[in-house]
Amino acid sequence: VLGDRLSTAATPRDLASARADLPALVRRLIADGVDAPEITAVVGAELRELLARAAMLAEKRMETEGAGRPPVAYALLALGRLGRGECLLGAELEHALVYASDGADGHEARWFAAWAEHLADVLRGAGGAPSAVAATQPDWRRGLEDWRAEIGRWCAAPQEARQRAARFYDFRLAYGDQDLADDLRTVALDPAVRGSRLPRALSPGGAARAAAAEGADPERRRPPHSR
Repeated sequence: VLGDRLSTAATPRDLASARADLPALVRRLIADGVDAPEITAVVGAELRELLARAAMLAEKRMETEGAGRPPVAYALLALGRLGRGECLLGAELEHALVYASDGADGHEARWFAAWAEHLADVLRGAGGAPSAVAATQPDWRRGLEDWRAEIGRWCAAPQEARQRAARFYDFRLAYGDQDLADDLRTVALDPAVRGSRLPRALSPGGAARAAAAEGADPERRRPPHSR
């Protein structure tokens, strides 16, 4: 029933009203003896549905403004705990966007920048806390090839990118084009990425191991004038 209310919400207030029923749902699940991991997975699924409906409402706002429908395919991705399905009731709705276009200054980029602002406004109206990990931030709103370049930068400096990459690699499609999300997953799991130090940095205790590996790299230890 809650999922139906979220998927048919017509306003941010409707989304907020549906979200307010989450604690009651959790209490029922606890009373039924449902395990904690299953409960957090249920909460995560409902919050991803809220994020998806917010994306649709943001699209409608763009149409109302005369900006039209999305100019290219896109995928809205739930990140971090939201992507893993390990959500508590107060979880931030961390998310990212990939769209089927390149270039940071073209029509598509401008359209999705405006759409992201509407999405953020809808989420605020639905009771969502502002997040620094959101499509309003250019770092989390990119074309597919731009994401490829960004992941390459993470591979080149895995320690510095560890927190950002950890959020990203948990992504799950919340709304939009499944094929595009799959394409991004393929980019993220490219053999060049798997062969870099990034996977080691993302593993438990990996930051220390990655730092040690970098310290052992003779090219990194060698003075610049001797290379």
